[in-house]
Amino acid sequence: MKSLYFVRHSKALRDNAAVKDVHRPLLDGGIEKAKKIAGLFLMKHAAPELIISSHAMRAKETAIILSESFNYPVSKISIDQLIYRCHYSYLVEKVHLFDKELNSVMIIGHNPAITFAASHFIKEELDYLPTCGIVCIRFSTDSWDGIQNPEYYEIIE
Repeated sequence: MKSLYFVRHSKALRDNAAVKDVHRPLLDGGIEKAKKIAGLFLMKHAAPELIISSHAMRAKETAIILSESFNYPVSKISIDQLIYRCHYSYLVEKVHLFDKELNSVMIIGHNPAITFAASHFIKEELDYLPTCGIVCIRFSTDSWDGIQNPEYYEIIE
């Protein structure tokens, strides 16, 4: 059994000429929403074994809030600079290359890639995932490279 969680970062400061896009922080409302979503997630799901995040400030801040809620060590969050502004195919390929010993992974990133990657795995076109939305997908398989049709999926928002 493999569980995959795609998360769009929480609500951040709007585009602003004074702040580079990669440095946009979460708003207070985004911080609160991330805490709320973490609680909703834990009502149905166990904490992931691995959390991977974009290096953008808003994604890292979302990852930290979620990991603290999950009692997942913040120091173990894996930062992947390529997630920022990547094509969704990068995320798809990354998933297929996960170590088969891992059973649950959470990826925190940005639209449109995070939504398109989730759509790819659930075999259904999703509207854009809202800020701090999580697509939770479960597969009946022992290997990430063999995942095909999901056994189950839900969206937490």
